Amino acid sequence: MTFSRWHSLLAAAALALLAGLAAAPARAATIPISQSPLFTATGQPPLMMMVMSRDEQLFIKAYTDYTDLDSDGLLDTTYQNRFSYSGYFDPDLCYAYGSGQFKATAAANNHQCGGSWSGNFLNWITMSRLDMLRFVFYGGYRSTDAATTVLERAHIPSDLHAWVKTYGGSDIARYTPYSSATSFCNASFSNTGVPKLRVASGTWTEWASTALNQCNWKEDANNDAKPDSPPRATELDVRVEVCAGGTGALRESFCREYGTAGIFKPAGLLQEYGENRSMRFGLLTGSYSAPRSGGVVRRNIGPIAGNGTATGCAAGDEIDLSTGRFCNQGDGAEGVINTMNRLKLLTWNYAASWTDCNTYSILNRQGFGSPNLNNPGTAANGRNCSAWGNPMSEMYAEALRYITAETPSATFNVTGDLAGLPAPAWKDPYRSPDDGGNAYCANCSILALSTGLNSFDSDEIPNVAALGSGAVAATNVVGAREQVNGSYLVGRGGATPLGASLNTHEDLCTAKSITALADVRGICPDIPSMEGSYLLSGLAHKAYTTDLRPNLTGPDGNPKPATYKNKVQTYAVSVAENLPTFRVPLGSSSLSLAPLCQAHNA
Repeated sequence: MTFSRWHSLLAAAALALLAGLAAAPARAATIPISQSPLFTATGQPPLMMMVMSRDEQLFIKAYTDYTDLDSDGLLDTTYQNRFSYSGYFDPDLCYAYGSGQFKATAAANNHQCGGSWSGNFLNWITMSRLDMLRFVFYGGYRSTDAATTVLERAHIPSDLHAWVKTYGGSDIARYTPYSSATSFCNASFSNTGVPKLRVASGTWTEWASTALNQCNWKEDANNDAKPDSPPRATELDVRVEVCAGGTGALRESFCREYGTAGIFKPAGLLQEYGENRSMRFGLLTGSYSAPRSGGVVRRNIGPIAGNGTATGCAAGDEIDLSTGRFCNQGDGAEGVINTMNRLKLLTWNYAASWTDCNTYSILNRQGFGSPNLNNPGTAANGRNCSAWGNPMSEMYAEALRYITAETPSATFNVTGDLAGLPAPAWKDPYRSPDDGGNAYCANCSILALSTGLNSFDSDEIPNVAALGSGAVAATNVVGAREQVNGSYLVGRGGATPLGASLNTHEDLCTAKSITALADVRGICPDIPSMEGSYLLSGLAHKAYTTDLRPNLTGPDGNPKPATYKNKVQTYAVSVAENLPTFRVPLGSSSLSLAPLCQAHNA
């Protein structure tokens, strides 16, 4: 995925709220999108609750190499210099490595550096999906946030989340210090170690495709695939010093200046729209203690900077406006940045297994001493599998409960959640502005950020009283209007109640008779046995057509105008595709194999 695609996919929804612009796919072209900035429409800063996946799909490579980047009908399976790859390295700068980190040394010529590291090439080989989210929203994870700034790649377990990139083009010396075919393997080798990039001469395509441990050297004692691994060679830390100060310094294009002393810091959308308080942000993510059960509010909706009367860091601040440094980053500190910085997979034992996922499978609802192994489960019985689960519909419903001033769902238990993740008490976003809240006329939106396809998101949908009907009824309204009725390729047609003994692990993408959209389980063609549903669509439609806060009052204490409705508009971004999309030519048109595709067409 190119720089423009990454940035537009993640930023379009936020920018749409502010500028009325969005790049929607053709099939969604009829959806009305505001043509004026929402913060000028009411005179109040708009509110955005981000609902974000935290599952293992965040920790895989950002650039999959099975995307047709130039729309010529052929997959682009390797580095393409004509594209600009986004990430912690500036695509238009050259970098040298020393003292455990990269640093810009010169300007690139068309991404080419003649014997040193091209920033564009480094982004292609090193960036994960989580890095891209961090980069777009706030400039990236800072391992050093002081007078100098060092960005660090996300922690990548050395199982099959690790990845190898190979490049054997005759022009390799234009992008790297190497002159012949070279392999680049990305992984971490302990929970506290620095993320690594291992570099070996030759084309080692199976270096990260073995049975257990990936990116091993041939000599490693725990190497389960020695013939597919190169002999010990070069190992680099994936860290980069960015935003150098001083006149004429080489500085990345994503750096932002602070104060009068020439301080520069990497910045993203939160800095652009949060520092000037033109937008107010909140965050809800899934949890690690109940990974297939709803989600937890990590930040109440509010201003992320400028909450105090003096420079520095006040309560509620995530950015120091005088220095650009991050504020309130301690254990449990409420915040978007603090949460996204702490997301990490910690239960891989760097040998052969996941310590909390070693008994049977999250897919299995039958037998083995429990009627429902996939949910719930505990680390003690090896069934928690904290890395797996993307219950987006349940998370979304919980976000609606927050916006409508209900209380947290008791079943979305956070006891034993990943250490340091915040779980603040809920504060009504429409509480009095004197108490840090927002006026009744502040528009509210939800930005759903999904790592891939939703899973296990239908059996614990919390009730949202303000909607007036449940998720099933609301989704069937959408299905009826979309004329979902017939034979479709889905995993299952029918409900999957919590605790029921069902053979969902056997669900395949085969033709099923579907008469109600709310009955669909298992997203095809990717994950038919993981109980993903379309219930979010019904919830989102109902939230946009219902006054969710009919009893709000204005600043004079009187009820809001009867004509004013507090609705929630929903934007969704899928961070990356799980599998390639296959298009089959059919005469003058083509057929795409996509979710919920009709059986008679596929």
